[in-house]
Parts: sequence; C-alpha cells; structure tokens
Amino acid sequence: MAKVFSISELSYTTDKDGNPIDLERLLAISAYRVEVTVHEDEADTDKPFKVDATYYNAKNDVAASLELERFFTESGTPYLDIDKLDVTETGEGVGTRIFEKVLGLAEALDIKLLSVSPCKVGSYSWAALGFYPSVGKWPDMHKEIKNRAIAMDLPEVNISTRFDLPKFAQENPKELLLDLSWFGTMNLTDEEQMAHCRNYMDTKLGRGI
Repeated sequence: MAKVFSISELSYTTDKDGNPIDLERLLAISAYRVEVTVHEDEADTDKPFKVDATYYNAKNDVAASLELERFFTESGTPYLDIDKLDVTETGEGVGTRIFEKVLGLAEALDIKLLSVSPCKVGSYSWAALGFYPSVGKWPDMHKEIKNRAIAMDLPEVNISTRFDLPKFAQENPKELLLDLSWFGTMNLTDEEQMAHCRNYMDTKLGRGI
C-alpha cells in the first residue's frame, strides 16, 4: 500500500544531484497558498512518487488543483505525467503559471519529458502550450478537427502533421479543439517545441509585450 505523507511530515524530495527539494516553494505561485502532498510507493517502481498540489486564494477558496505522477518509459527514462490541472479561478493566468512551475520541477528532477493523459479537460490549452498528440491518437483527432471545421463552415483545415497542432491551435478558433480526448507529450530538449511553449506563456502572462 502506498505511503501518504503530509507536507509537514515529508517536505522534500531530492533533485538530480541528491539535494533536497522543497516542493511547496518550488510549486508556489504568487498571491496563492499551496498545499502539497507527496505519495510514495516503494513496492511499485513504475510509480515512485505522486504529487498533489492544491492552490488557495485569499478567501481560502480552492483556485486550482494539480496532480503529477512520475513514470518510466520501457527504456527506463523517467517522465512526468500531468494527470490533472483543474483551474476554478480563471482570468489570472493561474493554469499557465502553475504549468511553468511544473517545468521548473521537471528541470530540478532532470526529467526531459512531460505527458498529459487524458487531456479532454483543457484539450485546447495543452495544444496551444505546445504538446504534440501521440502517433496513435493523431489520426482520429485530425479527422475530428476537420469534421468540426466543416460543421462550423470554416475553410478547409490545413494541418498536415501532429507537430503542426500547437501553431494551428493559436491561429484557429479554440472550438475546434475543445473537449477532444487525446494523449500529448512535450520533449523538454526539443528547442522548437520549447520555444513555442515559452512564447505562448509569455504572451498569455503579458510578458515581453
């Protein structure tokens, strides 16, 4: 059975160099209080840890919740899966700011791959951020986007590969991508993918404008 630690009992995990990480500090965003719980399962090496973070506004209402799990690929490469990022307080860039903190956590842990699965909730936002749909999900997703464009009497969809999805998301009505169920990945060593992600976040948060 998984051990569950409160933040007061287990405040740290370790970074790539074996140094302690304060998850509350690393995942915190300004103007919101964050509470973090770490779940560890020593018996299941496929799920070494899971992190739940809940963000509260000044009125102590839940503004957002985040769930992360660390998995390993078949070759043993670690990756972070964003199991959930629900934002109830919109208009403040809360979700984008939290995602930026997830990137910082991945860097601290020396993790080079992020995934979102399933991402029906926030499907447009994940695409706009720069996630690429998986090879297996892309054909059905592409077909659904084209069908939606026809139903909305829009020009023919010009999107040839799954790698074009982020740019397409930013240049077309978000209704084409809302509530689509798909699996996406972001390679943190892919310069083009990360440049798109950074530019999107800067625009969303009003930086460099």
